[in-house]
Amino acid sequence: MGCRKLNERSLNAYINRKMFSLFAVMAVVVLVVVFFLIDVFLERITEKYINDVTHNIIFSSLKQISNSSDFSREVSLIQENFPFVTDLFVYSSPELPARGFDRAPIGEDSDILRGLAEPGDSYRVKLDRHVFSYYLRLDNREGAGDSGYYIKLLIDYSENFAVLIKNIHLVIFTILFLAFLTIFLVNKRLSRELISPFINLAENMSNLVSRHEDLISIDKKLERTDIKEINMLLASYQEMTAELSDSFQKLKKVNEELEKSYQETSVLAENLNNVISVVTRLSGDVIYDKESFLKEIFHVARKLIPEADYGTVFVVENDRIKWLDAIGYNLKEIKRIDFDPDYYKNLDDVVYIENVEEYKDSKDYYKLLKALTDGIRPISSLITVKLFDGPDLAGAINYDIAAEKKRSFSRQSIETIKAFGNLASAFLTMQSYNTMHEKFQLEIILAIINMLEIHDSYTKGHSENVARISTLLAREMGYSNEEIKDIEWAGLVHDIGKILISKRILNKKGVLTAEEYEEIKKHSIWGYEVLVNSEELKEVALYVRHHHERWDGNGYPDALKAGEIPEVARIIALADAWDTMRSDRVYRKRLSREIAIQELIDNRGKQFDPEIVDIALKLIEKGVLH
Repeated sequence: MGCRKLNERSLNAYINRKMFSLFAVMAVVVLVVVFFLIDVFLERITEKYINDVTHNIIFSSLKQISNSSDFSREVSLIQENFPFVTDLFVYSSPELPARGFDRAPIGEDSDILRGLAEPGDSYRVKLDRHVFSYYLRLDNREGAGDSGYYIKLLIDYSENFAVLIKNIHLVIFTILFLAFLTIFLVNKRLSRELISPFINLAENMSNLVSRHEDLISIDKKLERTDIKEINMLLASYQEMTAELSDSFQKLKKVNEELEKSYQETSVLAENLNNVISVVTRLSGDVIYDKESFLKEIFHVARKLIPEADYGTVFVVENDRIKWLDAIGYNLKEIKRIDFDPDYYKNLDDVVYIENVEEYKDSKDYYKLLKALTDGIRPISSLITVKLFDGPDLAGAINYDIAAEKKRSFSRQSIETIKAFGNLASAFLTMQSYNTMHEKFQLEIILAIINMLEIHDSYTKGHSENVARISTLLAREMGYSNEEIKDIEWAGLVHDIGKILISKRILNKKGVLTAEEYEEIKKHSIWGYEVLVNSEELKEVALYVRHHHERWDGNGYPDALKAGEIPEVARIIALADAWDTMRSDRVYRKRLSREIAIQELIDNRGKQFDPEIVDIALKLIEKGVLH
């Protein structure tokens, strides 16, 4: 992981953002506290001082005008002089209005007024936070007008306090703004001085991680400060980079060695995998196709010989060379070469020619070289490994280096092609042995079948036909070459048990009795018992035993049905029936193609496996099965 590169602005912004958040919280708290205290303070002031002051001022004013002849007008002047007096009522008694006033006391006003026993008494009632009622009793000592007055004033300080609070808020906000601005400027200055060393350190560490600069020169940009702790941190970092520089050089060297070792191991692993892949083919399907195997081994070996630019592979058949494949050459042109295999017989098992110019005097070799290069692919070096089938030359693999390439085959490549040559020779020898073994087995089986045909003259060629038809069906169904071999054997020997059936019964021209038919049905069991003791023919014996079972379970000898019957036995059953229908028998003439097809259709899902019937009909339609 890399370190995200920081810059001064981003770190300043971070710090300023944190400081602003802290100051905002503090400002909100201060405002709430201040507003609360102001509100409480004003309310206390109103109740304790302002009300008293107001009462004294208004009471004094009223006392001065109480002897006036125009008392009502003087009272209205009080309202004009004191805007917070919203209403004023004058009564001559607790029940009657004074002269010039038309509103008498009502409700609790009369009770309050009666409580004012002496002139100069007053009473105050709080109606709201800043709204009050004042009750006063005045005495007219001059004798003019009424003898005395009862007065009620409604005083509302709301507007006055609203203006006062607004001004106080403005002052507080101004103070807070100036404080915030001062703190911001001081913080900006302090943060710049404090974080600059850390920003430089972060940039150097980022370069260290991303390897943008050499380790030795990375910390040269760091500047010392007058802060002890920061200088200690920078010094520790510079010591660390010095140690890292040394460790990095050692690690770089080790890493280069590991990388080289990994590449070599990877190549070896791939080569080993290719060799294992080829060796496993020795026991696979390719064992029956030497040309495919040799082509594959030719291409696999080419991957393990990096110097090779071109190559060819051939086998010897009937004392003639048969070219199988080529790399970098025109295979069609090469196949036209009439080259004598005796040239290779006189060579060593492995031939390495590092400089072909030295062999231009060799007529045979020059002929081959000219044909291979076709005049446009000159070569500088070649290597050839001969392939053997026992003591006999069976073929050869050749690899060439282009003339313009300034290189030669390495010792490892020479050993590799030797190993692959030995592997291919072992394969050819083993295949030759298997071919002889199979040929010997086949000749024995065919001899027994010939004896069966002599014993049962009406089954001549039947076993070979069943083997052929079974092989066609199996190949269409996707069986492997090795499995098809077993199926072919099963088709050849499916009726081998008939040798033990009386010739009189087998060749009887009339209808068989029940006892005779039961005797004939035993041939599948006898064939099984003859073959089952052979380790190589155990599977084949099982197919022979069940080739007369029916899909519906009405067959013999074990009355198996559907999936209980081995699939190969179901294949042989259909092949046996098809050849029987299409051949002359002692009891009838061969059926026509149309009737035989209809028999397959009618017995689909009864005698025969439905899927195998469908495959057989497909092959009949294509003309593969007659």
